Amino acid sequence: MRKNVFFGFGLPAVLLAMGFVLAGCPNDTTEEQDIWSNVTSLDQVNGTWKGSYSQTMTIKEVMENGGQTWTAEMQTVFGNMKVAVTTEMTMIIDSTAGTVTSTIKSTQTYSGGNIDSMWASIGSSTANLPEGFTVDDSKHSITMNVDIPPTPMTDSDLAGMQINQYGTKLKNRTDGAAPEIVFTKQ
Repeated sequence: MRKNVFFGFGLPAVLLAMGFVLAGCPNDTTEEQDIWSNVTSLDQVNGTWKGSYSQTMTIKEVMENGGQTWTAEMQTVFGNMKVAVTTEMTMIIDSTAGTVTSTIKSTQTYSGGNIDSMWASIGSSTANLPEGFTVDDSKHSITMNVDIPPTPMTDSDLAGMQINQYGTKLKNRTDGAAPEIVFTKQ
């Protein structure tokens, strides 16, 4: 009975949670050294900014990072299955209007382990995902496309954002709950 609940209703929630957990993992980069300072005004960040993030982890790591205890039953079900998450984001900040418009595309691709036997359950349980989600059975992937219309933004909304000394890179400071993403001015 418990497995039916997991595969019936809980699996889409677990899949989405895995994406968010992966997005919260540290992002290793080998970028040049920048000098960062706090953003204090919308005028500093006016324009179009693009950023991306990618991470690959085993399902075991995803579950453990999400606070779940990995069990022998989970090992049997998932094996050494991995999920790779790639996310591309664009923000358009209009300092005059005081708005931010965003687009986000995020793809979770599953591989290894028991993916061939598990994908039928994963794919069928995603049939009722909201608009903007697509499932590609041939690639064992789930893609989310989100367009966020112009949303009000004020200087106080910039708390936690930093900009480099050239005004060409923008990043969010993170407490570990969200990934640090570096955006480049376009």
